[in-house]
Amino acid sequence: MPKEILPFGEPSDFSLVQGGPIFQMLLRLRLQKPPTGLLARRIVAILLVLSQAIYTVDQTKYAIKFQLGEIIEIKPDAGLYFKVPLLQNVRFFDRRNLTLENSEVDRVVTSEKTPLEVDFIVLWRIADVRQYYIAVQGDEEAARRRLSQTVRSNLAE
Repeated sequence: MPKEILPFGEPSDFSLVQGGPIFQMLLRLRLQKPPTGLLARRIVAILLVLSQAIYTVDQTKYAIKFQLGEIIEIKPDAGLYFKVPLLQNVRFFDRRNLTLENSEVDRVVTSEKTPLEVDFIVLWRIADVRQYYIAVQGDEEAARRRLSQTVRSNLAE
């Protein structure tokens, strides 16, 4: 077995040359450790899947969980919930009071043929989130248009 000469000139039995005891120990340690690159990739993949599987519902929101486009669950309470990534998705809707302001003044003629200029503000909120989603597909602007049409038709009567 070749001996390595240390910089100050003394031979060493603990050489790093192939076959030496330190080399053998390092080789054993290297073979015993799991590959850290593979382990790190697995941990990152697990964290990504978990981050996609967990969602929170705020106390000011409703949540609807869908599976392949079908409503499967309504979450009216705040909290931490789970879903199946890629198979299920979640949409959130506001449970606070919303406002609808009339952008232009409406002209209405009363039954006595008196012209009136009407400006209105409507406070509204979602009471049944399932029915709301079915009626307007979750589009708040569509809900505002329908509500505005309803108010205007009631004013015209």
